[in-house]
Amino acid sequence: MSKTEYKDFLKNGFKFDPTDTRGGISVTSVKVDPKNPDSIKRSTGALGADYYVDIDTKNKNVELKGKTKGGVMDWKIKDDVSPSDVKNKGEVSKC
Repeated sequence: MSKTEYKDFLKNGFKFDPTDTRGGISVTSVKVDPKNPDSIKRSTGALGADYYVDIDTKNKNVELKGKTKGGVMDWKIKDDVSPSDVKNKGEVSKC
């Protein structure tokens, strides 16, 4: 995600809107190492990969969407996400 999206997410979280055509937040597994933004973009199809947020989805409505272009499992969080749901966060390493 971009720096602006990152700051907004950490401050406000995400309010799920069932009428939104995007269907929630698109997320990948924590198995994607937060290194090399270009590699992350290729494997996940993300538009920006400068920052990452690990979300605790234990009590969330999460559905499998399919695989990304790079073959990584793509999930949709169809639920509200509060800043307290963030378990880890940071800037993606450039190396």
